[in-house]
Amino acid sequence: DVNIAPNLSSDAGDAFVATLTIPESDIRISYDGELAVSAGDTLQLSVENIGGVDTTFSSENCYVKDLDGNIVYETALQDSIQTGQKKSLALIPVSDQVISGDYHLFVQLRDNSNDHKRSYYARLAINGIEASLETKTEQQIYLIGDEVVSASKIGTGQAGITDGELWLGVKKVNLVGTGEGKFVDHIVEEDYMWLPGVTDMDVLPDGSILA
Repeated sequence: DVNIAPNLSSDAGDAFVATLTIPESDIRISYDGELAVSAGDTLQLSVENIGGVDTTFSSENCYVKDLDGNIVYETALQDSIQTGQKKSLALIPVSDQVISGDYHLFVQLRDNSNDHKRSYYARLAINGIEASLETKTEQQIYLIGDEVVSASKIGTGQAGITDGELWLGVKKVNLVGTGEGKFVDHIVEEDYMWLPGVTDMDVLPDGSILA
């Protein structure tokens, strides 16, 4: 509160005291850009102080995450801002190596004058790398101990991959009626009736079925 006592001229007949209330600082976060962006773009965030006093602030959170919770960008922020001022808060780069998909943009600031927290959230749709992998083997069927030779083709869409790792291996598959993780190396040519829902069966080397 501010008390104001005006000085009146000698011929004035009265005096008065007025009480004014100055509101505390009040910061707000905004993003005026598009929610659909591309890899390599930059997101510009702004902060505004609509309160009555100057203040300083620091970030509790400032990140971009994918829907699985993996952080693709994170930073810390701190600055000062005057009353009535609106200014740039952060320039967030969208990596040119990010894959296409939806992402969470979240910023939370703490007003150091009053410990109030202000947050901003947006769900971004980023057009980025769309990697694909095609693998073809020389044979359709391999026996245990055979050398598996394959040719692979990697596609990245419009953007190229500048740094990455490729893991390629051969795994056992779970075939219906063969048990989990077992290879079928011999099945006699006989007719069997497979009952719906019955999958816990093993085919023995002699062709018989163990249920």
